[in-house]
Amino acid sequence: MTLKGKRAAIYSRISKDRDGRALGVGRQEGACRELARSLEYEVTHALVDNDISASFATSKRRPGYDELVSLIEAGEVDAVIVWDTDRLHRRPLELEHYIAACGVDGGIPTHTVNAGDLDLATSSGRMLARIKGSVAAGESEKMSERIRAQKQDARVNGRALGGPVPIGWIKGSKPGTFKPDPEVAPVLAEATARIARGQSLTSVSQWIADQGVRGRRRNYSSPKEGPQRATWDELGPIMSTSTVKGLLVRPANVGLQEHNGRAYKGRYPAIVDAEDYATARAALQTKRGGPAGSGRRKHMLSGVAFCWCGEAMVGVNPQQYACRVQRRQAGRVQTGHAYRRTAPLDKYVRTVVAEFLDRADVDQQVTAEARKRTTRSARDKAREQLGELEERKRTLVRLFAAGTIGEAQLVDGTTDLDHQIRAAEVTLRAAGGNRTVSRIMRAKSPGQAFLDAPVDQQRTVIGELFRVDIEQGDGVGGRRFRTELIHITPKGGEDR
Repeated sequence: MTLKGKRAAIYSRISKDRDGRALGVGRQEGACRELARSLEYEVTHALVDNDISASFATSKRRPGYDELVSLIEAGEVDAVIVWDTDRLHRRPLELEHYIAACGVDGGIPTHTVNAGDLDLATSSGRMLARIKGSVAAGESEKMSERIRAQKQDARVNGRALGGPVPIGWIKGSKPGTFKPDPEVAPVLAEATARIARGQSLTSVSQWIADQGVRGRRRNYSSPKEGPQRATWDELGPIMSTSTVKGLLVRPANVGLQEHNGRAYKGRYPAIVDAEDYATARAALQTKRGGPAGSGRRKHMLSGVAFCWCGEAMVGVNPQQYACRVQRRQAGRVQTGHAYRRTAPLDKYVRTVVAEFLDRADVDQQVTAEARKRTTRSARDKAREQLGELEERKRTLVRLFAAGTIGEAQLVDGTTDLDHQIRAAEVTLRAAGGNRTVSRIMRAKSPGQAFLDAPVDQQRTVIGELFRVDIEQGDGVGGRRFRTELIHITPKGGEDR
């Protein structure tokens, strides 16, 4: 039997609930209800904060506790019942707020299952509460120190720290071991290589989405081998560019982990080439925006191909190029200006340019204008310097992979070398051959490197090395694509 006016609120909390079944807070609530019956209280509220810490190390709000304080301040409860005082507080500041809410004179009492009662209406009771609060805070700090020491030891020795398995790995056959995810790891490796080759983060993020790799939902469990494995389409939404950037710059990708500026052997095996990783990481951390020449144009020949009238061709829609001054009137194309379908024109120009770049004498033609403005020795010296600087970048990567240098040293060193590389390329750029052209021309197969490059870089190469002119045509042949009306002229060379 309960007495009128004896209303109690039960508060239960547990810091970690690994299986999500709330068994710990359930046991606390059951014991508190038994105490409420023995004290003849009517339980009007049962408030729970499951899987939420109360230590000073967390910034999470405790909704159940906040509601409890609101009920006390509103005078809707006459007592509070908890398992122990440390379920309420582990921070002295919160305790002082709680004391003020409960009131000093004739205040609301707090009953505990394990630690007796807190009489906050007397100075002795408040002192006892503060002592217990200080002890709880001290225990919380000691626990945090032990956890930090445990994690530091795990970092140094490459052991698992717990938590979900990151995207790119799956659990191994033995506990605490991991191996590359056969579906996702190759995608991340190729994405890193694409960034290292100069592609924009936006285009690489879209490519990752096209491969079917998705982010994770909150209730996601680590992927495992076998027929029951969940597909990535079931796990979450398409990842944003910022999420993709975070994935690609993780030291874990090359088998390392970092703490306080130092590199340690990682707990996950490497899934990305070390040189690609260093180049991509430096690019993503030092550059703002997309690569040079990306602009806003989506068509390969916009602004670099020309109508027979002399004006530039632009992409008016995904299917068609048209002269910039061309206007459509009553469904007819204005005479004197060219227009072409996008797909066949792009394919033809790509083929011609790739064949030209693979010719043995192309390097001399590309640098012909440079010889007019700079000496051969200066150009050769710049190329030799470029080779040395690139070798120094590779050395930095090897040192980083070996743990000799940290991330900060890698980024600073790579940034400094990139500045020197850009300075050395000024000589070559004077020929109209910018950094993109220089990189493609240094490839084993310049033609294939051109075909593999993103659209914005292909546009740069065509604009730097060729003049593309398009005749309007005489109407003969209908919609058939006629290569004889497309004139691709290497700058300083003959029409193709």
